[in-house]
Amino acid sequence: MFEEFVVPDMVKVAKKLDKSIYHLDGPDAVRHVDILLDIPEIDAIQWLPGDGAPPAVKWIPMLKKIQKKGMPLIVYADDPGEVEELLTELEPEGLLISVTAESEEQARDIVKKVEELTIKRVKI
Repeated sequence: MFEEFVVPDMVKVAKKLDKSIYHLDGPDAVRHVDILLDIPEIDAIQWLPGDGAPPAVKWIPMLKKIQKKGMPLIVYADDPGEVEELLTELEPEGLLISVTAESEEQARDIVKKVEELTIKRVKI
């Protein structure tokens, strides 16, 4: 039903936009990943595990699958400690990780860790 009723309208809307991001929300939406990855009008996927679901780091296989198709990815880390695991497991190109810091110092530490983990891996 997703392919029949959602995809056609989604493609129409996406064609009118400069860029389109599909908001993939929760475990029930995971079943649509293969279909979404075959829609050229989608420019990126934003993954939110959903309330009560395991955090993003528990969805690494699916996130890798999205990246293998060359799809940019937006992921939300529940806490700063998850950033390192996400950056270790996923490719840094086309990856946006959103995380909240409790202080400016913590934010600077996160940025430093991101630089350390990605500087050698980014393909220029």
